Amino acid sequence: MKNQALAQAIVNAKDKRREWAEEISRLKAQCRCSIAKKDKPDGRYGIYPDWGSAFCETCGEDYNWYCPDSPDHTCHYFSTPGEGQFSGTRYVTLIDGTAHTLPQEHDPMYETDDQCIFCGDPEERK
Repeated sequence: MKNQALAQAIVNAKDKRREWAEEISRLKAQCRCSIAKKDKPDGRYGIYPDWGSAFCETCGEDYNWYCPDSPDHTCHYFSTPGEGQFSGTRYVTLIDGTAHTLPQEHDPMYETDDQCIFCGDPEERK
C-alpha cells in the first residue's frame, strides 16, 4: 500500500510541475524582454566576460549569445526571404516576433551557424 501512495504522490507532483511549467510559459509569453549581457561560463576555462550570454532581465530567459550590433542584442545566424511586397529582401525574426529587414546588399550565401549576421562572431568569440 505504501508503494501505491508513493506512486500517487509522484503523479500528483508531476501534475503540479506541469501546471507550473505551463504558468511560467504563459507569463514569459507576456514579457517584453529587456536583453542584458551576462558573462558566459566555459566549462573548460572558466568565465569569459567577452563571451556574453543574452538574457532577459525580467523573465530570465536565455537567448544564447549577446550581440552588440543586432536590434534585439541577440546573435542571429540565418535570414528568411521576404514575400509579397517584400520580395527580394531578407529579414531576421527578432525575439519579440517582429521582422527586421536586412540591407539589400546582404548575401545569404555567406550565412552560417558559426557567424552572426550582425556582429560576425564567433571566430571563437574573437
